[in-house]
Amino acid sequence: MATFDDEPGMGPVDSDQEDTVRRSRAIGIPPAFRHPKYRAYWLGFFLAVSGHQIFQFVQFVLVYELTGSVVALGVLGAANAAPTILLGVIGGVFADRWEKRRLIITTQFVSGTAVLLLAVLTSVRLVEVWHVLAVAIVVSTVGAFDAPARSAYYPKLIPQSAMISAVALNSTIWQATRIIGPAVAGVIVGTVADVPLDGMAVALYIAAGGYVAMVVAMLWVRLSGHGESKGNPLRNLVDGLKYIRADRNLFTLIMLAFASALFGWSYVILMPVFALDVLGLEEDGLGALLAAAGVGATVITVTLAVLDIPLLQRRGWFVVGGSITNGLLIIGFALTADRVGSFPLALVFMFFLGFTQMVYTTGTMGSIQLMIPDAMRGRVLGVYGIVWGIQPLSGTLVAFIARYVGVPAAVAIGGAALVTAAVLAVMVNPDLRHVRIDEQTED
Repeated sequence: MATFDDEPGMGPVDSDQEDTVRRSRAIGIPPAFRHPKYRAYWLGFFLAVSGHQIFQFVQFVLVYELTGSVVALGVLGAANAAPTILLGVIGGVFADRWEKRRLIITTQFVSGTAVLLLAVLTSVRLVEVWHVLAVAIVVSTVGAFDAPARSAYYPKLIPQSAMISAVALNSTIWQATRIIGPAVAGVIVGTVADVPLDGMAVALYIAAGGYVAMVVAMLWVRLSGHGESKGNPLRNLVDGLKYIRADRNLFTLIMLAFASALFGWSYVILMPVFALDVLGLEEDGLGALLAAAGVGATVITVTLAVLDIPLLQRRGWFVVGGSITNGLLIIGFALTADRVGSFPLALVFMFFLGFTQMVYTTGTMGSIQLMIPDAMRGRVLGVYGIVWGIQPLSGTLVAFIARYVGVPAAVAIGGAALVTAAVLAVMVNPDLRHVRIDEQTED
């Protein structure tokens, strides 16, 4: 049986932990959950992301309550996205230079404190729009440093054979809380008080508690080791970018991820147009379409989380095949919604869109995590993390095209662009299909 000593970058385990892993395997627990420190990390991460999703929902409701302005909502969206795009690479450099656990604790504490301050201002009726914008900028800024540190830290809690399981379990958090967080926040805002601002304040207090939960988890999940890179930070940044460019498979995976962010997410951002205008549905139909995608994404992430790595060695096919299939489904969804107008058919397309999107997302993240050394992990993941920051731009790009050809045709063009990007990636780098893991697994 492989232990942490057998895996690069892993620490030793004692006989009690080996017994725990053996017993958990026997009862079918997901590979990553067989390791106690990862379980503690995952629970803290789940609570932190739940709090973050509640905060994300409440801040937009709060700004609209204060202004009634759609323009103000757009400004708030920019305040959330810009720091991630601008600082993601720098955050990766810090993740490689600083002790990751302390960096995570610091960023989560700062985020929790900022949200707590907003909750207090809301409670005492002193909150103004600029307060919400300032807190959004703070949370997004520290998030640019937190995300690469977190992504670089949890691989140290598991052997490499459990990596795909851990990536899928982390993805499950985002998929579940994306639905649960806003739903819980909406119930709190609407029911806990007669005055909406009081309900928003309660939701913000709960959100702040989520960040604090991650701090508590990280205080318990202690590993030795500090930042790997030394010297000039600018030199570290350049070295990280050179490392990405020099590794052909890594560079191709990241470029394909950027193509997916630009062309493969526009249907989500423009879903209100499809639901209300193209399909002629009400708001509950819009919710059902988004829920169908969430169910599809959750099904595949849970499946990948419980499967052992030998079933998933050919991750290159997961990435390429998932990207191509997802692009074809986007085309099919856009054209059938426009020409057929069937709500049940749209639900089927949305389920499989969510499914295939998570196939290639999990395959990409798992492949990147397994092919980079600890010394470069923060910088590489900092660059990769920018993908999530640019996703809103896909809606802007497709909306511009839609001015000339209409929304369904524009989304279909985006799907075709994603298929083209995946095919070109394989043509330029045929080795991408064979990206795999041959490391020793637990038996």
